[in-house]
Amino acid sequence: MPRLPGALRRLARETGGLAAMEFAMVVPLMALLMLGTLEVSQAYVAHRKLERITASVADLIARETSPTATTINQILDVAEVLIVPYAAERLSITATYISDIDGKRTTEWQCWNGIGTQAAAPAALPAGVLEPNGRLIVVAASYQHETGVTKLVVREPIPLAGTYYAKLRQLTFTGPKPSGAGCS
Repeated sequence: MPRLPGALRRLARETGGLAAMEFAMVVPLMALLMLGTLEVSQAYVAHRKLERITASVADLIARETSPTATTINQILDVAEVLIVPYAAERLSITATYISDIDGKRTTEWQCWNGIGTQAAAPAALPAGVLEPNGRLIVVAASYQHETGVTKLVVREPIPLAGTYYAKLRQLTFTGPKPSGAGCS
């Protein structure tokens, strides 16, 4: 028994290897912090890209004077190019044409790129977005963001979503409503 207090005093005075032990304790925490920061920044960049894509698609459709299902689907295909370097097969994008004629709000048509679950246009539009007797393109997109870290830690993709509203550049679309592949 008398030997124990002396051994504890010698252990308390011993400083050899202390830096290595502190390093071993701090490195996992720093690595986790670094990976977390990297993951959050990648998700932020992917979300910003998704927002730019919805704005670009809405703007391209709003410029059309007589869109067909082929034209709309080609514009939706542009979104799959714009998402690079992220995986296009995780991008779902829907374009919806909404009109308000004499106070009656109508969904004229809707086209979807056919990937994943269809991104739905919001049920209620924000106040002031659709003016009386106005016409609007609503582009809603969703993206399932996944990296190696999310596969290991979260085990499922991080859902990202974006919506953009664009008024028609022309007074109205002319011609028949788009129908066919991806459009209804």
